[in-house]
Formats: sequence, structure tokens, C-alpha cells
Amino acid sequence: VWLILFSWIVYASVTIASIRKSSYIPWQGTPSWHYDSAHNVWSTFAEEDRFSFVDWSSAWWSSTVLDNITWLTWQSNGTISWTMTWSAAKTYCADLTLWLQSDWRLPDITESESIIDLSRFSPAIDTIFFTASNDYYWSSTPDAGSTSSAWVIYLFSGISGGNGKTNSYYVRCIR
Repeated sequence: VWLILFSWIVYASVTIASIRKSSYIPWQGTPSWHYDSAHNVWSTFAEEDRFSFVDWSSAWWSSTVLDNITWLTWQSNGTISWTMTWSAAKTYCADLTLWLQSDWRLPDITESESIIDLSRFSPAIDTIFFTASNDYYWSSTPDAGSTSSAWVIYLFSGISGGNGKTNSYYVRCIR
């Protein structure tokens, strides 16, 4: 009996850990995996616990933000001063070194959608942690319906869709 119980606990722990590391679960009312002081495994993050600054930099333009649910680190402001094509955006992120980290990349559409807050508008993102233009931001996800398009997020309202890869949009990298 103890062996069966121990096996189930180990299996559940490994399963929960793998779900926790591989899932993009937005905080808005959707349960997320974490362990709290009351020994609950299935719970929800409060809005104020969603993001935290990684470097606590006084230079706001170079800050990074940790998503406490997906464990992705985001650029706080991205390229709010200039735009670029999809190909240039992928290169920009791959070449980025920020706070001694050089493993940055352009987020896919699921990752991009994970920081959208539909309770906000203009922009539909937490402006305490992110500086954002009310415009389009690239994702790394190509549009399956057109080889000349890729998915973007429109931060004014939080919607996403495919747009031409030669258009110029803003970029926010992750690692």
C-alpha cells in the first residue's frame, strides 16, 4: 500500500511539474499550477502576482520582466521607438544581449497572447511592467494560410491575426 501511494505521489509531482513548465495559462480566471502554504496544488495567481521585474533596473528602457506563470522573461519595452519586418525582428531578437543574456528570441503567438490582458484597453497589457505602443507586435509564428504572412498581436485591443511579413511592426523579445 505504501509503495502504491508513494508511486502515485511521485507520478503526480512529475506530471504537475511538467505541466507547469510547458503550459501557457493566463492568470485571468484560469487555474495555474503552483504550491501554496495550505498545500493546495490547484490554485490561481492573483493579478498582482503575475509579473515581476527581474533586474530592478533604474534604467526602465532596459528592464526585463519575469512572467511568474510561464517562467518566460520578457523585454519590458521592446522596440517602442522603431519598427521592423518579420525577418528583421527574428534577427533582432536572436542578436539581442540584455543584462548579459544572449538567448533571446521572438515569441510565438501563444507566448505573445499569454501577456495580453483583455480587461485592459489601449493598450491591452499591464502597463506597470510593460511599455507598449498601441500597435502591432510580431510573433515568430508564420501564418499557415499564407507563406507571405506571420501572426501579430494588436496591443490596442489584444486581438491577433496574420499580416504580411514585409510590413513593419514593433518587437518584444523573450527568453
